[in-house]
Amino acid sequence: MPDEYKDIGNKLGQKRKELGKEIDEISEIIKVSSEYLKAIEKGDFKALPSIVYYKLFVRSYAQDLYRRSPLCPARILPCGPTSASWSGVSPASEVCR
Repeated sequence: MPDEYKDIGNKLGQKRKELGKEIDEISEIIKVSSEYLKAIEKGDFKALPSIVYYKLFVRSYAQDLYRRSPLCPARILPCGPTSASWSGVSPASEVCR
């Protein structure tokens, strides 16, 4: 499992805990299964149906958590070249687009 996925998941999980939100609460708001959100926080991108779903769910999750923050999700999640890939797609650089 690439470290980059774990880093993204850790950032989202830490922010969720800082806000005092439960995964089920976020799941209800963004309409993404709590099991998928748990997998994202663990960095287990393979638990999701595809990399496309991973990118969409991470973006929705980050937008919900950071919507009241002066930092937008794209500034929290790393963007740019990365060595981690799955099926030739870079996770972080693609999430932010």
